[in-house]
Amino acid sequence: MKWRILTLAAVLILGGVGRVSAGLYTGVAPESPPIYDLGVDPLYTFTFSDLYGNVGSGSLFATGNHSVAGMLTLTGTNGYAPLGVYTLLPAGPGYTVSPSGYWAVDNLIYPNNDAFGAATSYVDNYGLLFGNGVDEINIWGNGGATNYTFGTSGPNGFWYDGGGTGTFTLTLVASPVPEPASVAVWSLLGMCIAGWSWRRKK
Repeated sequence: MKWRILTLAAVLILGGVGRVSAGLYTGVAPESPPIYDLGVDPLYTFTFSDLYGNVGSGSLFATGNHSVAGMLTLTGTNGYAPLGVYTLLPAGPGYTVSPSGYWAVDNLIYPNNDAFGAATSYVDNYGLLFGNGVDEINIWGNGGATNYTFGTSGPNGFWYDGGGTGTFTLTLVASPVPEPASVAVWSLLGMCIAGWSWRRKK
């Protein structure tokens, strides 16, 4: 109970109550967002920056639109999250509370920039969770190209951008490789067609 009171107090001080606070854990589990386009693991790169000096970039491996591995290199900070490398923490694809208890996350990405339909966003309002064993970083979207939120919790304190001033880009750099079974099926089909054509010619 005590940490919830401290969390609420921090949110009120920062003026973060509202849509941009959607990545915060409120103690009530919402409906999980839909999962689509299930498949093998493509590789994406991403960048992030906000008006408070938090800057980073990284990579993500995803199964469909669920990020299952990746990392964030934080190269700029407002002082709360230390600079350095953070790994993607296991979460999702449904609603998941972070180990610290501060963040509600799902690690989903939306490569078509459609997390909110017409309001463009590469991540939804639960977003991505990274950690370094001590600190956690949550990056989530609020709908809009310049309306992403960076939040962090750790020894330096709890903070998030109550105004949602961040930008986020997502780029596909490696397409999924067909699974061996699929390759074998298509190869066999190709040989059958070739054999059928050869017999017709005879």
